Amino acid sequence: MSALMFGRGMGQLVKSFGLVSMASKEETLTEIAHAGALGLVQTEAGKTAISIQTLNGVLLVNPFVAAAAAIMTVVTALSIMSSAAEEARKAQIELNNTKIEDENKIQERVESERELFKSLDELDQKYKEGEISRADLKSSIQDLVGQYDL
Repeated sequence: MSALMFGRGMGQLVKSFGLVSMASKEETLTEIAHAGALGLVQTEAGKTAISIQTLNGVLLVNPFVAAAAAIMTVVTALSIMSSAAEEARKAQIELNNTKIEDENKIQERVESERELFKSLDELDQKYKEGEISRADLKSSIQDLVGQYDL
């Protein structure tokens, strides 16, 4: 009975569209305004939607169809979860790579500062031993500090 209702609803819908499409532009506007064809199409579409809902309800009463629908739901959920897991895995890899890059930059900075302090200590030692003057010490310190991006 549901299939029969569906068929009738579709027949009415096709008739309605057929009547509207056969008319000229002016006749179409007049027909829609005078006969309420738009309301008829909406009514028929509503009947068709109800018929489809009824058909779905009847199909789900069958245990095999219900089991198939449940399996499809599970498969769809697993597919969505798999896609989300893959996106999370890619994001984690990107985060790990960023972390490694940042750690490398920090290590380079630490090494650079160690070299600077070692050079400053050497200059200080030379100044204390009298190997260079105060003016030379000041000039050398300015040169060293200018070489490093602090």
